[in-house]
Amino acid sequence: MWEDWELIERAPIASDPCAVSWDDNRIDVFYRNYQSYLVHRWFDHGKWYGGEYGEELGRPPRGFMISAPAVCSWHERRLDVFVRSSDNKLYHKFWDGSNWFPSGSFEELGGVLTSKPCAVSWDFGRID
Repeated sequence: MWEDWELIERAPIASDPCAVSWDDNRIDVFYRNYQSYLVHRWFDHGKWYGGEYGEELGRPPRGFMISAPAVCSWHERRLDVFVRSSDNKLYHKFWDGSNWFPSGSFEELGGVLTSKPCAVSWDFGRID
């Protein structure tokens, strides 16, 4: 049975959210805020986490996020997040179950993007 809508973010968000689940009763949601930071919220066993304004995970080192992020999970407790920066390159950050890497920054994957990224995993250690 569907429940009523629940407000999980009080501040306006600047992109479409993206979400992934890596375990029963777990949902991770990512979006861009108006300061161009990647923001993370998570639902774990009946409760939302991330503080009043979400967990800010930074922004790409060269510019600003200019689209919605993409996220996928190829293993329990593993999250891979992708963002498009104002230099139109693809950047990556991942959660290994304990920490975000690269710490305080993003890994540049390059390319020339003209739209928001998307990501999917169909096997252990595999992301397309």
